[in-house]
Amino acid sequence: METVKIIYISMQTCGVCHAIKPRVKELAKEYKIPVEEIDATLHPEVASHYEVLTVPAVLLMVGEKEFARQARFIDLLELEKRMVQAKAYVEAKETE
Repeated sequence: METVKIIYISMQTCGVCHAIKPRVKELAKEYKIPVEEIDATLHPEVASHYEVLTVPAVLLMVGEKEFARQARFIDLLELEKRMVQAKAYVEAKETE
């Protein structure tokens, strides 16, 4: 069974990262989507693995595959729309 999750990549020195993080977490909580927070300064290998070049980066994952990505300028309405799509995709796969 595939699951939906968010990988939130930021840096300690990024003001935008700290400002947008509570909103992303609140939105994820509303849709019961877990959030993995990763500091790119402490874990550059993870940022490299996901090819993150700027922060904040929000990766919406279905299983181990990237479903949607936003970086630097996070559009919360678009993110919410993608969350709904990802959840619907997983639910449709479960009923096959």
